[in-house]
Amino acid sequence: MTKMQNLNRSSLISTFIFLAVVFLAGPAEAADRFWVLASGTGNWNDTANWSATSGGSGGASVPGSADIAKFDGGSDGTKDGSCTVDLATVNLTGLVMGANYNGTAHLQSASITVTNNWTVSGGTLNAGTSTVSFTGDPTVDQTVTGSHTLYNVTVSMETYRRLVAASGTTLTVAGTLTLTNAYSINTGTVAAQGTVSMGAGFRKRSVSGATLKFTGSADQTFTDAGGAVDNTNPLAVQINKTGGTVTLAGNTSLSNLTLTAGTLDLNGKTLTVNGTLTNNGTILASGSAQPITAGTLTTANNASQITSTGVGADTAVTLEDGTYGNLTVNNPGTTFSLSGATTVNGNLAITGGTLDVTTSNHALTVKGDWANNDIFNGRAGTVTLNGTSQTLSGATTFYALVKSSSNGAVLTFPAGVTTTVQNSLTLTGASVGNLLTLRSSSAGSAARLTLNTGGSQAIDYVDVKDSNASGGLQLIAYGSVNS
Repeated sequence: MTKMQNLNRSSLISTFIFLAVVFLAGPAEAADRFWVLASGTGNWNDTANWSATSGGSGGASVPGSADIAKFDGGSDGTKDGSCTVDLATVNLTGLVMGANYNGTAHLQSASITVTNNWTVSGGTLNAGTSTVSFTGDPTVDQTVTGSHTLYNVTVSMETYRRLVAASGTTLTVAGTLTLTNAYSINTGTVAAQGTVSMGAGFRKRSVSGATLKFTGSADQTFTDAGGAVDNTNPLAVQINKTGGTVTLAGNTSLSNLTLTAGTLDLNGKTLTVNGTLTNNGTILASGSAQPITAGTLTTANNASQITSTGVGADTAVTLEDGTYGNLTVNNPGTTFSLSGATTVNGNLAITGGTLDVTTSNHALTVKGDWANNDIFNGRAGTVTLNGTSQTLSGATTFYALVKSSSNGAVLTFPAGVTTTVQNSLTLTGASVGNLLTLRSSSAGSAARLTLNTGGSQAIDYVDVKDSNASGGLQLIAYGSVNS
């Protein structure tokens, strides 16, 4: 064998051994780094405070991108010193604050990126003004365990990776919540108290009942860049605020939305809810387009309020047909048009502008009070008052007005103001012993009720007082009482 051949063989063997070592070593696995400061407060970027073993001696490297930072109180339960993150940027595989740790982690203004799980079961986490980014290992979901508060949170994961809030966990985000990219949020609750931004790569999905909740008392802005909506496995979105307003920054699409308490301002944008919109708070619906579309519009609770305000010089706003709790329209110069038969289970207020039943003459049913401080265009439509005790205020002209009672209801007309009925007036009680009571809003001062010439009337079983009908047709009441 020549010298050259021996050299080549030697080189091949060396190369094989090198490749074998690299292959056998494989990718580096996450290492644990344990916080071992016993008392007081120490800096994150100090190797003396970190050990490779629980409760061990300090001197290990500061946790990096391949490490899990663990605060476990030490194997002997004496490592409860607090930690101040004194770096601008920290990259980790994961973080664990164990149940036996009693110190405080001060995140300050650090930008912390984590690719795996984040657990806060013990100690105190002081978020400061930090930003925690969940970027996600391409092969695993990321789980957040333990209810706690962070300041800014960014979720930007691989396309089919999920952020999991462990069962019973509420992750509160006091600053900005940015959902850039993720397949879903699963389980638990993410409670946002500041701005919420959903990127086009964020899928509004949850296979195990997660809730994204808008909370707190501060104003919040909600931006939706148009990510996919999963109607089969919907992400529950809830607004439950003690104060402040959630304002849409753009057109928004959701599977379901529950407004438990607080105010949602559509801000001239279109809200599309493919499933159920439940409103027990206040929706400010404004804009020249139909502002709310929903598979099921459930706003029938008397605590709910939808206020349609228009935007600036809007001249036309279309209201979604359906059932409302309370409905207010308020933008002088704007015409608010019904798009179908509409029921208001609470109060209806025309504070500014015109409420128009349109040439389709959509029926309008109101269970609460009627307040008209501007214009009602009743065209040839019918208004039905079906509540128990109802009050009309402001001068209103109706085409057809119906009030029928089977339970001794009271209808109060505005004193000193004329209520006009153009075509058909129905005022009926149930029987001689169960009358519909008609009263003026001011005792001793007549309320004026006018039925135009050519109109029809059905007035039976009423108890009338302080009423003046002399401006139109004579009103004839059968089985009735003039108190």
